[in-house]
Amino acid sequence: MDLSYEETIRRINELENEYLKRGLKRSLCREVTYPYRVDLYKGEDQIIVVPTITTIGVYSVDMAWHRQITDLENAELIGNTISEALEHIGKSPVDARTKKERNEDAIWKNVSKYRSYKSFNKNYMLCIVSLEENGDMRISSTERINGNNGYGGTDECRFFLSINNSPEEIGNAVINCFKMMEEAGENKKTGKKKRTSVIETLSDDKISFELPDLNRYEDEQDFHSAEIYQGVFVLISECR
Repeated sequence: MDLSYEETIRRINELENEYLKRGLKRSLCREVTYPYRVDLYKGEDQIIVVPTITTIGVYSVDMAWHRQITDLENAELIGNTISEALEHIGKSPVDARTKKERNEDAIWKNVSKYRSYKSFNKNYMLCIVSLEENGDMRISSTERINGNNGYGGTDECRFFLSINNSPEEIGNAVINCFKMMEEAGENKKTGKKKRTSVIETLSDDKISFELPDLNRYEDEQDFHSAEIYQGVFVLISECR
């Protein structure tokens, strides 16, 4: 459940008064902070879109609000749903739910077949959309950590966009992010290693880099980063 603004303020005032009765002066958080974050979980032939919110303790948690997308290649729908989630964050008060209430709202419990977070984590990938106050947007991949007890950052995939990008561009970035995560997962299963090369500079420094899979970078999907990536690759190749 998402609490109303009035109920949120009532709970904040009640908690602050309880601290005062114990001789403690505590000012709880009353304002949602940037960056805004939207989590997209992919599994069971669906993408679950979940915005996160600042709590009264100044950390972030998943909101009860969520959307389920089953048309996994519909870039415009994905982009529009992300925009809807970001708008929901902007008009929402800070989170003042109890731990019990948050557990009852848990996405894995309510919109997946899995009966534990660990099994949900094992079968769902997570892509994160992060929006800064100046409108900069980052879409990044994650990897499963701690024996399927959480998600951590990874360098497998990052897209840098803006809130002014079209819903289709934002959606395509998410689709490609998931595809690259799936590809990375398959490489780990099969033991396939990325190709690497080493060049030596005029100052005798050695630089190691991964050779790109050029077939993966298509202009219609990567917002023209293909030309940049391939251009750098050719330049390096010619200097070897």
